[in-house]
Amino acid sequence: MTLRIATLCIGLFVVACGKSPRQSGSNDSKPTPVQSIPADLTESEREFLETMEQAFSRSDPAPLVARICWDGVDDKFHDQLDDYIVEGVKRGMKSFDFQRVDPKTHTKRDEDGTTVIENLPVMWKLIVYHTSNGAMTVSTEYLLGAKGGKIHFTNAIAQ
Repeated sequence: MTLRIATLCIGLFVVACGKSPRQSGSNDSKPTPVQSIPADLTESEREFLETMEQAFSRSDPAPLVARICWDGVDDKFHDQLDDYIVEGVKRGMKSFDFQRVDPKTHTKRDEDGTTVIENLPVMWKLIVYHTSNGAMTVSTEYLLGAKGGKIHFTNAIAQ
């Protein structure tokens, strides 16, 4: 998968023009790598997307694992949380959506009887689409926040 900023711009053009990820009448079942991203990317968004593309294209989750925000997360959960990203990268990326979200929409929630919040205000949502069993498309959703001028993966912590 090769996805550079130029390709991101082409993807934006295709999305903005209302074209589907697949050309109609084409036998090519390969989707457009970018399903949707904001047209006015900030420098931190562009840098995050480049890091993500490199991680998936090289099957190397380390650059993304380095983007996990561990604030408030118990050390005993680090391996478990790393695996969420590592497994996503192993599955590969067919396409993705990168969306800005209102931080007020991702506040408290209940997980198994415990009220949790994200350890950073959620400002973006990344949905990665993978091919499973060669035919079916599945997706993994990641919540993202900002820390130190960079985009990081958030973690749920007990409130």
